[in-house]
Amino acid sequence: MSQELTTTTKQSELTILSPDVIHAQIQAVQELMKSEMKEGLDGHYAKIPGCGDKKVLLKAGAEKLNLLFRLAAHFQITIRDVPGHPGHREYEVITTLTQINTGQVWGQGVGCCSTMESK
Repeated sequence: MSQELTTTTKQSELTILSPDVIHAQIQAVQELMKSEMKEGLDGHYAKIPGCGDKKVLLKAGAEKLNLLFRLAAHFQITIRDVPGHPGHREYEVITTLTQINTGQVWGQGVGCCSTMESK
């Protein structure tokens, strides 16, 4: 199976990727990491002090991957004052990734924090 198979369902279109296509995408990410991405807090991925030993993708690294896969990030930011706690706020950020060429939504994530958190 060397080409993509497309099946149309009632609500959406399901694309099944061949192992060759998946392998090519993984190779593209690995090549990008070797040639363009650097490790460290001022780079593209790093260990965050005080948050364990696992390396995480930083904003600069995510931006490189978005460029590789032609994705655009859109942010919806909500700021709320914390009732009963003057001067404190809650923040919610919803990030939506869309494919630049088609406008199709590829993913969405939600992040929340508060000024009352210790970290």
